[in-house]
This record gives sequence, structure tokens and C-alpha cells, in this order.
Amino acid sequence: MKKPVVSVIVTTYNRREFLTETLKSIINQTYRNLEIIVVDGMSNYDVAELLISFKDDRISYYQNPNNGNIARNRNFGLSKKGSNIVAFCDDDDLWFPSKIEKQVSQIDFNAGGQIVYSDRIIFAEDGLRKYQSSKKISNIDDFLKTNPITFSSVLIHHGGEYSFNESEFIVASEDFYLYTQLLNDGFEFIHIEEALIEYRFSKNSTYNQNIWKSYLRYNIVLFAFLIKSKDRKINVAKFLYFSCLRLLKSIVKKKIV
Repeated sequence: MKKPVVSVIVTTYNRREFLTETLKSIINQTYRNLEIIVVDGMSNYDVAELLISFKDDRISYYQNPNNGNIARNRNFGLSKKGSNIVAFCDDDDLWFPSKIEKQVSQIDFNAGGQIVYSDRIIFAEDGLRKYQSSKKISNIDDFLKTNPITFSSVLIHHGGEYSFNESEFIVASEDFYLYTQLLNDGFEFIHIEEALIEYRFSKNSTYNQNIWKSYLRYNIVLFAFLIKSKDRKINVAKFLYFSCLRLLKSIVKKKIV
């Protein structure tokens, strides 16, 4: 039986070297039936020329001005997908060769929506290399302490429509917002207890430079979920407790860095 197509969405902006490495890791997947959708936020170099150099007709390229709101380009990529199986990768992260193969093998095509994610290896230019585990998601309580899912490890199987929230209030937390919505819609979260990606860590990243804002946005997402959630077992006191801890942690980190 022919393997189903997997749509891979890569958003990028002014990261020629990193994007080159990222695309090589995607092109070299053992799972070959891919369509690779690259959405560029108007980089200052010729991204099209770079993509042509790969000589891979599975790659399609689009430019879309997003004014720093990556959710817009992720949604743009979703509008171009030709499959109901979608994987995402940031333009500075790397996939191990068997990532998609192992994730697709976990899908139950007779079931409803599913999101498959994995552990990761964190690496940095200074030589840092560390294994980091995710955890199994069963309910909203599993999200209270932190976001346990690495975006570049995510593969979603769903026959319907979904999208990232483009609100400026949750920039850099739009992936977490999507997870909570999918959880509320009854998606099954499937955790592969193996590192299938390498996550590039940088102290100068947008997230780390604005970490207190990231924690604040994270709390906004959780609060919005509490209001609309179908899960009536949520412990609000626990939510408030962890919210305070997250904000305190962000203040401490800011002083240290």
C-alpha cells in the first residue's frame, strides 16, 4: 500500500545557513513521500535560489510578509498543504532520519485527530548537547507547569481544519495555544519516548531575550483555556500557583542572564 503524503511546513526568515541544515535533515528522511512547504517572511537573501540548489521537486516555496508574527506564515503554510498529515519544523532545528517514519507508524488512520511528538536533543554552538524528555499528555493538568511539547517534533493527523491563533497577545506561544485547543477538541496526544529531533538553543533567541513576556503569554493561553475548557476537573488554585512560579522564574532568569 502506498504511504500517505506528509506535508512538512518550514517557516523561515534570514537564516540561510541554519535553513540549509534544516532542509537537508528533512530531505534525507527515510520516509520519502513528503511535500516540503517553505514559507519565507521576506528574507534579505535569495531563498528561492537556495531551494533550487537542492534539486528536489518535493520543495515548494512561498514568500509571505508577516511582520514578525510567525503564526501567520504557519497558517499560510497550512493553506497550501495537500495532506491531512502535517509536520512542522523551525528553520534552525534538525530531524533525525527516521523521525517521520516512526511518527507515521503511530497513527491510527481509523481514529480521530492525533498529535504525535517526541523527546529532543538540545544543542548549542558552545558544545552543549543534552537529552531532554517530554511527557505524556492526558489532560490540561499536564500543561500546568510548562509546555512539554517541542514544536519541531510535532506531527498532526486530522481530516478537518485547524489553525494557529495570530493574536499579538500570544506571539511565541501560538503553538501552545494550538495544543490546548486540540486537547479540548478530543485529540489523542501520542508521545514517542525517543529523541527524534535536535533543538538548537541560543541565549540570543527571541524567546530567551523576552522570557518574562513568554511566561506571561503562556499564562494568558492557559487562562483562556480554563474559561472554555470542557474539563471541569481543573484545579484553579493549582493553575494560579504555577502561574506565580513561572513569572518568578522568568524574573530570576532575567537577572541572571
